[in-house]
Amino acid sequence: MTLAQVAFAAVLTAAQVVSTPAATSAPPVIAGATWTYRYTATDASSPGTPQVGTLTTIYGGPTEYRGRHVYYTDTSDTVTPDFTERDYYAWIGGHFRQVALETHSAGTVLEIVFDKTVPLDTEESASGSAETFQNGTYQGDVPWHTTVVSRGTVVVTVPAGTYRDALRWTTTFELGPIRQVQVADSVGLVDIRVETEHYINGALAATTMQELASGPVR
Repeated sequence: MTLAQVAFAAVLTAAQVVSTPAATSAPPVIAGATWTYRYTATDASSPGTPQVGTLTTIYGGPTEYRGRHVYYTDTSDTVTPDFTERDYYAWIGGHFRQVALETHSAGTVLEIVFDKTVPLDTEESASGSAETFQNGTYQGDVPWHTTVVSRGTVVVTVPAGTYRDALRWTTTFELGPIRQVQVADSVGLVDIRVETEHYINGALAATTMQELASGPVR
């Protein structure tokens, strides 16, 4: 399986904007805010040959999606240049929660719409089902499950600098045959470092690492 295929299948690989616990009426993020990451991707079939590039996430701000008010980010990377992802979020109680996503790859659009909001940066286990669409055509529902655990404060050094008050979150996310095991270190609203193992049908397909190189923090 190629890295592009893994990226197309995986649904929460993109750099995820996280939030502070204080509740506000709107996310305290400026539309157009941009984060760049050093991005390392290793195909499990070629573990000795990682590909290194740049991953970019742009916060687009508010939009309308399927009749509801949401917020979105757009993510792309230079390792799989034909792949882009748009993630949609609800802002609930001072936290972003995933609503849906769209991926574009080689002329194919995959859309995944969750039946309930998916927790990202709050300790929680949740399950449900997601509608899937390919090029606008309904493909069926698939089950999902996620478990998010807080691991406390850590010191993180990335190209953008050293952060001594990062919060570490571990997440196990499953969608049908896909499973992702992720360790994310965040400061305020931003993921500083994210390491993810991607599994398909129980077998490791790839690992990815994103390390913040530039962008607003806090």
